[in-house]
Amino acid sequence: MASAEPAHELCNIAHWIRLCRHAGAVARIDDSYRAVIARYDEPPRAYHNLGHVAHCLAEFDLLVEDAECAAAVAFAIWFHDAVYDTHRADNEQQSADFALQTLNAMRVPATITERVPDLILLTRHVDTPVTRDGQLIVDVDLAILAAPPAVFDDYEARIRQEYAWVDEALFWRKRREFLVTLLQRPAIFHTPHFHTRYEERARQNLRRAIAHAETLLGTPIS
Repeated sequence: MASAEPAHELCNIAHWIRLCRHAGAVARIDDSYRAVIARYDEPPRAYHNLGHVAHCLAEFDLLVEDAECAAAVAFAIWFHDAVYDTHRADNEQQSADFALQTLNAMRVPATITERVPDLILLTRHVDTPVTRDGQLIVDVDLAILAAPPAVFDDYEARIRQEYAWVDEALFWRKRREFLVTLLQRPAIFHTPHFHTRYEERARQNLRRAIAHAETLLGTPIS
């Protein structure tokens, strides 16, 4: 697994400007960067913060040449958790709307901009991605599932922090349901690169996490 550089290394303004210029942006580049960063600075973000964005960008860097539209995937990574409120169910849609508004303000060409919202919506992880770029963003977003056990366990703990307002039993019941849904898929990862390297490790982590949830709930749920 690619090691995530510190957020300030992969999510600094120099990287943003390079991406925007490559994509053809001609306006409000610096202002847009500050607006995006401000979103990720909003609490509570124990996991869905710039560190997560940096990790996704690092994973994407390994396969950037395989993308159909690399700029669209990169922008989708930057924006996919820009709106994150654990009390609401439309974060991805709100993030997609924010991305579209911001990219249009920078006058990024429509050939790129029009792809980004659909890529962001795929990070809801309810639809099977059918395009190469869709597969890439889903895979990089889920790459944390294949992290070393200690890193994965820290990820799980951070998710719990983000939902600290949810009753313990309800949280672990819903969390177990989500993890089981992932584990029951024929394949968690869609691209050959991720599937070959990460599939089995992710399944091992998911099994451990499900067992942990069941222990906390008191008894295994069939």
